[in-house]
Amino acid sequence: PHPHESLHAYLLEVTEHLYRSFRYDTTATQVDTPLIQFVEGRAGVCQDYAQAMLAVLRSVGIPARYVSGYLATGVGSQGSHAWVEAFVPGSGWYGYDPTNNSVITERYVKKAHGRDYDDCPPIKGLRRGGGKEHLQVLVRVEAV
Repeated sequence: PHPHESLHAYLLEVTEHLYRSFRYDTTATQVDTPLIQFVEGRAGVCQDYAQAMLAVLRSVGIPARYVSGYLATGVGSQGSHAWVEAFVPGSGWYGYDPTNNSVITERYVKKAHGRDYDDCPPIKGLRRGGGKEHLQVLVRVEAV
């Protein structure tokens, strides 16, 4: 097989392995939860799946980046979503979603990419003063 085909096959295997090894649970982690808690608890959200895939790919020398955006249907479609892009030499960047065991298709809307979540959170800013805040987002993606 062509080297790029075997790399793509490996990336699909990693995507599926993460999908099958963890449970999607919005109560299991928060935005600042360390990756080890996701791994030990075997549950988390899309950003955890993406961070885990980044760690696996980078540990074997595959360039990879964190992607944030939106998904039309599937787990994570109710708000912002996260997935991974891996670099395939000679072909470019290809997206993989371990949360949904999927390659990236037209159902995905990319907002930004970076090294990790901190480079491209769904919202970023500075607020001064006391009190607490809570952000709740509902996103609707439609084909036009």
